[in-house]
Amino acid sequence: MLHQYEEHDNDRFRIFMNRILAGGHDALTPPAVFIINVPCVWGVIALSLWLTARVHPGLALIAVYLPLLNAVIHIGQAVVSRGYNPGLVTAIVLFLPVCSWCLWTIQKSGSGTPLMHAIGAASAFAIHAAIAVTVLRNRRQYA
Repeated sequence: MLHQYEEHDNDRFRIFMNRILAGGHDALTPPAVFIINVPCVWGVIALSLWLTARVHPGLALIAVYLPLLNAVIHIGQAVVSRGYNPGLVTAIVLFLPVCSWCLWTIQKSGSGTPLMHAIGAASAFAIHAAIAVTVLRNRRQYA
């Protein structure tokens, strides 16, 4: 929730993304931000934890790779732009250490099979790709 606050207080993330990806146009709308964050992030994390308890402990990797990839994207964007982006601090301070610990713990338990890692990583990539496709598709209308 701290990451969500850092990103979305005063609509920082949406404004930032629209500025860098759509020339300030409204390619990323408030309803899209809601859908991205509630069902696509928090819903997927909740589903992952339910699947972890009911199906296989390795499915917790979905809930690990999602914020881990998010952190890598925040850091990569900061390196490229040589500046801050909304969510960067909590991505570094919270996501990297917590996700690293979770990866280590899941692997140590024996639940981190190659298949579980593939499912976790693919889920994270799919969600982030869907976000990018949404913004880029909406950006075309302003070109």
